[in-house]
Amino acid sequence: MTLKALVFDMDGTLLNTLEDLADSTNAALSKHGFPTQEPDNYRFFVGSGARELIRRALPTTQRTEDTIDQVLADYKKHYDGNWANKTHLYAGIADALSFAQAHDLQLAILTNKPQAFANLCVQHFLPDWSFTLVQGQVDGIAHKPSAEVSARVTEALQVTPEQVLYFGDSDIDMQTAQNAGYQAIGVTWGFRDAEELLQAGASQLLHDPGEIINLVKTSLNSNFLP
Repeated sequence: MTLKALVFDMDGTLLNTLEDLADSTNAALSKHGFPTQEPDNYRFFVGSGARELIRRALPTTQRTEDTIDQVLADYKKHYDGNWANKTHLYAGIADALSFAQAHDLQLAILTNKPQAFANLCVQHFLPDWSFTLVQGQVDGIAHKPSAEVSARVTEALQVTPEQVLYFGDSDIDMQTAQNAGYQAIGVTWGFRDAEELLQAGASQLLHDPGEIINLVKTSLNSNFLP
């Protein structure tokens, strides 16, 4: 099956957003009198949407729906003004996206980042590339790893799932790819480790964004996916 499209997770795959996410969550926790978390802990808190991020960051005895609502509201206010302070593209991503686009591959993003922030990040950090769809988390629409949301991406791309490589850095991403019928490519430069990705079903691992180019070359030259 011929490769037609590359679909990417955002946080931990295209963009290193960890410090800004940690700073905004810690600011919200502190405002409500809760202990803050070490920045590295956020590697295991992100990936399932903003509400789940707050739930995981709160002390286990304080995870009531009302508390999550309050802390989440302040997190959103802080992040709204601080989402681009420390966030940056991973080295090598720009070259990989340009290579794919030069070879007429469609690009899309499928993330659990709230849609408004996903759009802002694309406009600010990824303006040089054309994405067929940027699908973030939207109220009323099932989010990753649901096949419902990935089906929206496949439909927008007008391809079959077998023609898609999906790149992500977490177990949620690998589950998303499998539920969508995409090839699941785990990336280890993000927030989780190789063991988690393999256990979650990664068909192969990439350890540097430059390897995206090699994978695309191989797939195009052989005219079928790995």
